[in-house]
Amino acid sequence: MATTVSNRLNGAVNGTPDAASLEASAIVGDVEVFNAASGPHGVGRIRFSGASGATVLGLASSRVYTGLSALDQPRYVMDLPETDQWFVRFYLRVPSLQSAGFGINEVRLVSRFAGAGLSLAVHETAAGNIGTRLQPDDLAAAAINWDSETGTAKPINTWWRVEFAYDATGASPVFTSTVFSVDNPAQAPRIHTWNNIALSGPLELYGYRYRRGVLLQPGDNDTTTGGQVSVMQNKLLAWDPDLLPNFGADGDYGGETISAVSTFQAAHSLLVDGIAGPETLAAIDLQAALTGDPNAYPPQVMLSHVAVSDSGPLGPAAPPRRSAEGVIARDGELSAEKQDDTNSAMGQIGIEASLGASKATSAGPSGQMALVGSVPASKAVTVPLEGVIALRASATVYSDSALSVDYAAGHIFPPFKPVDDDATLVNSVRATRRDGGEFSFEKTTGALSTAEPPEGVGVYASSTTLDVYTDAQLGSQASWRVWLGTVDDYRYPQVRLNLVANPELIDAVSSRDTGSNLQILNPPPWLPPENIDLMIEGYTETINTHRWDIEFAASEGRSWIVGEVLGEEDGEPSPPGENQSNRADTAGCRVVGSVPIGATSITVQTTRGPRWITTAEFPDEFPFDIRVGGEVMRVTDITGTSNNQQFTVLRGMGSVELAHSNNTQVSLYQPAIIAL
Repeated sequence: MATTVSNRLNGAVNGTPDAASLEASAIVGDVEVFNAASGPHGVGRIRFSGASGATVLGLASSRVYTGLSALDQPRYVMDLPETDQWFVRFYLRVPSLQSAGFGINEVRLVSRFAGAGLSLAVHETAAGNIGTRLQPDDLAAAAINWDSETGTAKPINTWWRVEFAYDATGASPVFTSTVFSVDNPAQAPRIHTWNNIALSGPLELYGYRYRRGVLLQPGDNDTTTGGQVSVMQNKLLAWDPDLLPNFGADGDYGGETISAVSTFQAAHSLLVDGIAGPETLAAIDLQAALTGDPNAYPPQVMLSHVAVSDSGPLGPAAPPRRSAEGVIARDGELSAEKQDDTNSAMGQIGIEASLGASKATSAGPSGQMALVGSVPASKAVTVPLEGVIALRASATVYSDSALSVDYAAGHIFPPFKPVDDDATLVNSVRATRRDGGEFSFEKTTGALSTAEPPEGVGVYASSTTLDVYTDAQLGSQASWRVWLGTVDDYRYPQVRLNLVANPELIDAVSSRDTGSNLQILNPPPWLPPENIDLMIEGYTETINTHRWDIEFAASEGRSWIVGEVLGEEDGEPSPPGENQSNRADTAGCRVVGSVPIGATSITVQTTRGPRWITTAEFPDEFPFDIRVGGEVMRVTDITGTSNNQQFTVLRGMGSVELAHSNNTQVSLYQPAIIAL
């Protein structure tokens, strides 16, 4: 048996991981975080990060913030196999610790064997490498040194692959920790071995911070501690100005200070003994910082690619899959042939257009259309198939019809968490006309394609029987269903609204039904910052004396923000200059240099395909919106005719403004999708 954990592994929890599930383990998804004081509680202070230096193997990782006590420390929790041998693999990045001001006394607990009351503790050596020990739950107790050490020391603030091996089949148990360098895989691993240490689970992965070798206690004063007593007293007063009413920060650890420390310990789930030891002092430091800035957490431990096994070492995770560039969506006949960087204009619909950065383009119904067009970016898309056919965006209609609820305003009640799984994955569809022919379509390239891992996820097949008019329509039907089944986004199986608490929503909610659009504004901070677009699949309504709840079952809705394919008799395509879904996306772009908060000019490099349009060339095409990392920006001006272009932008269009690092991906906010 091998066990996976809720770190967005593509296999079922407690199921057997395969190459695909291990490879995808760090992608943002549903994470259960455990708090020992209150039990499981959603994401807590474990966050996801895609920032520079915060990824391993190109995938986003979890940032684990330190808690104010061990009981209040968010962590991943998983069972260990009930066998005499087990193996664990995860990727870990411990930040530089000496920068916090405590030098080698700054310690992080990164994994805990709860049944044994022991944690693997790491600290930064004077040389900037990692030091490893086993630490009892009593953090004032001496750490347990390893029995043997081999290999090359690993520098702090880099990615490591950590492998645990436990063997209790012999006369005495042996625990081995092996650390590999991700950045320098040829380097010899650092191996530590502990003999005669019995370990048992559950296993907890976390990043708890404490101060080793520090202690302030009754009778101490500034003279004997180098001024540390008054430093601590001032931090306690910053938390509660009334804690030391008689003597204040007098530098003496007397009865009033004992009481103040005890009060602080009780409020933060610490052992109440009035003594400021390693854990209490670290908590006082952190609380003082948070009092001034709620986000002033110390550097975070980063985790990803977690797996547990009883069948042998797990080894490295597979490198990340990278999807092929998207092909422009087209209505048409039955084939979709890829030849080098071209794709037949006859083929699938419901695929994002990828023409570089999206000026008008055209292709005949049977000619070859380049994956990356030969024109510069961001104009309305034109795809002639039978006569003149153009795109008209339907995003405006979508927005007008959506039911909008505000997470920040308290409209949504627990439970509310996304699910990122394969429950709705379909990458191969056979469409059959009743009493007629059939047509099969599959997605053969990309992260969710039918290709075997790691290039894809394997075949997820489905079949449907339809009452279409002719067999010629089956290709469009099959390809559209593949499009809906391969959108890599969250599911939201539960979105609950309390209408008693939010009566202003009653009229809007009552007018919606299955198939309506649901938009969640100002999502929680542990999700991407842009609004969440959903489709209502069903609902349950509960009404009694005290309750009026609507619980929606919803699916992702962005796949339904589409353009319309129009004939001449159907009206005009959407005019340029509007931020609508009638533009083809870039084939590949990135930020050059860092983009601080407040910056209104960014340099964008086109890495594949044509460059973006300029204001001088197409003034009527502006403005339009782009997505940079997790932030939506409005482009008002573009200059430059090389691959490096200067963008003038308005920030925080999605209500969130972020700092971005070098190489952050840039894409069109709403690229063109051609629907049925």
